[in-house]
Amino acid sequence: MSQYDFIILGATGFTGKWVVEEARKTGYNFGIAGRNKSNLEKLHSNILVCDINEDSSILNMVSQCKLLINCTGPYRLLGERVLSACVKSGTDYIDICGEPAFIEEMELKYFEEARLNKCLIVSACGFDSIPSEMGVVMIQNYFYEKNLKLDGIEAFLTFPKMHRDYHGHATTWDCAVMGFANQSELRKIRKGLNLAPLDSRGLKRRGFLSNVDGVPGIHGRVIPFPGSDSSIVRRSQSYLTRTESKITPVRFTIYCLIERTSSVLKLIIGGLIFGILTKFSFGQKLLIKFAEIFSFGWFSRAGPSMEAVQNSNFEIKFRACGSDNNGEKVTKIASVSGPEIGYDSTSKILISCVDTLISERSKILAETKGGIFTSASIFRNTQLLKKLSDKKIDFKIESSQ
Repeated sequence: MSQYDFIILGATGFTGKWVVEEARKTGYNFGIAGRNKSNLEKLHSNILVCDINEDSSILNMVSQCKLLINCTGPYRLLGERVLSACVKSGTDYIDICGEPAFIEEMELKYFEEARLNKCLIVSACGFDSIPSEMGVVMIQNYFYEKNLKLDGIEAFLTFPKMHRDYHGHATTWDCAVMGFANQSELRKIRKGLNLAPLDSRGLKRRGFLSNVDGVPGIHGRVIPFPGSDSSIVRRSQSYLTRTESKITPVRFTIYCLIERTSSVLKLIIGGLIFGILTKFSFGQKLLIKFAEIFSFGWFSRAGPSMEAVQNSNFEIKFRACGSDNNGEKVTKIASVSGPEIGYDSTSKILISCVDTLISERSKILAETKGGIFTSASIFRNTQLLKKLSDKKIDFKIESSQ
């Protein structure tokens, strides 16, 4: 018999502490886990000491909960033993991983066993990549309800308010370094997944640092967003191709808006250095050791201050293009907005996903039969958008262009 509704692994880490505070606002009986007992005791009364380098320790932890929340990254290095233990024990699993290679390799290795054991495994349930995933779902549902044909969606990430001293925690930087260094590995994994191809419809991709015109509220140059959103959405759309008849899978591209000339220059210089150094093991070590220098202060080992988090927010604008029954072009603008992305929004999003997975588990399991999924595959027919709205993460269809 499970002792806890869920356990938060990595609770004493920078992100984990935010997740614990958000979990306190729920009515669930939860525990926290990590290596250091004294640090755990400072956060919560229900603690489990767990060494993620020992399989027996991990299995003991996951046997005591219905759902495990994994906040320990980089997942490429620390994630597989934890996820596989959940699969073997039939324990549901959720994380905030934004590392496509880890996410897709785990599906390749463990999907059938997870389905056999009727557990639900879902990654990327933080800012990577719920806003993009559920934004696409919202737009697809809107076009379907209006009997419109949807051809493609492009999205633009902006920061209407960003504290001058804001910088993300360097663990995110570490994941990016390792991800770029192992792109060939990801290509091999994707061959094994055999993703369903999307047709050629969709919006033309914008060039690197191209100027954006004609999208309300978007003014500046764009670069492809380096997060996992596009790959996660693509996997969801591939899944929908096989399982949903009412929604036509759609191509999706997301960009990050660059408004300042100084940011453009830093990006070009930093991108060149990053691209060169990630090709060599010594270069990767340099990038990780001196994260704050090579990222021009955008990341640090200290992470952002509370003041910086409280005075930062985000918005993603979506431009969806399609046509009506007469073949006339239709363009809709949608948006998702919320507080600071890395810790405030991520913890709110994660706990909303946890609440949804627990409260609607029977429905989700009946639809999916268990296995390893992307977030939209799990949550597309749930009350997740309402739960996010209750936490001031708002999804809206705004207008026609």
